[in-house]
Amino acid sequence: MKKYIDNNIYDFILKTLKENDINDEIIKIANKMDVDLPNIFYEKILCVNNVDELSKNVDVVAKSLLGIYGNYLASYYYKKLGYDVENEYEIKEGKKIITKADIAFTNHEGDINLCEVKATPQIIDNVKNYNSIYKKECDNVFYLDMDSDIIKYKEIGNKLIKQVSKLTKTKNKVTVIIFEGCFIDDAIKDKLKAMGASIFTLAVNINELENHAYDIVYNVMSQLKSINNDEKMISGK
Repeated sequence: MKKYIDNNIYDFILKTLKENDINDEIIKIANKMDVDLPNIFYEKILCVNNVDELSKNVDVVAKSLLGIYGNYLASYYYKKLGYDVENEYEIKEGKKIITKADIAFTNHEGDINLCEVKATPQIIDNVKNYNSIYKKECDNVFYLDMDSDIIKYKEIGNKLIKQVSKLTKTKNKVTVIIFEGCFIDDAIKDKLKAMGASIFTLAVNINELENHAYDIVYNVMSQLKSINNDEKMISGK
């Protein structure tokens, strides 16, 4: 991955990430997803002073990290079963890349399994199916932003159906991987079934995983404040 920041700063942020439960395999998967985590933390967190912008950026970084963690856990699960898992598996028509499967492996029957991983609390097709029980926590105050959540989770549903449609055209086995506690409405399930895709739920609670992603971001953000207090520590001077 191309580094847009000073090597010493980059290495310092990378070291901080690894101290906060982001191991080498997660970094590797992120890179395959074209996500450079040290650069993102630098641009979205470290270089932002506006409180409102920083709050929005924390959400962006946490959601990005959640998606990466989801792929990592799904990969880890299938690797523990003995499969040779490939991340960001390219789907081609001739030499042209049409899309990528989050993970892919050949099962014991010799069939290729293309997996789309969704680390999200909800996947909906119709606004009427929105699960209003789900709440977020911010500064120990629970709040519910239904409008933005409905739009977000409905868009996740739309993107999922479009992606699975591309994957099923390969005639390979297609699996949608979600996490324990994820609410997926019947309309989405019916569409996936009609395309021949199956749904598999990993025994990792999505709300706990999401909270963990936010904890990592806040912990890293707190540690990176030292950059402003002691620039010599990372400048090498």
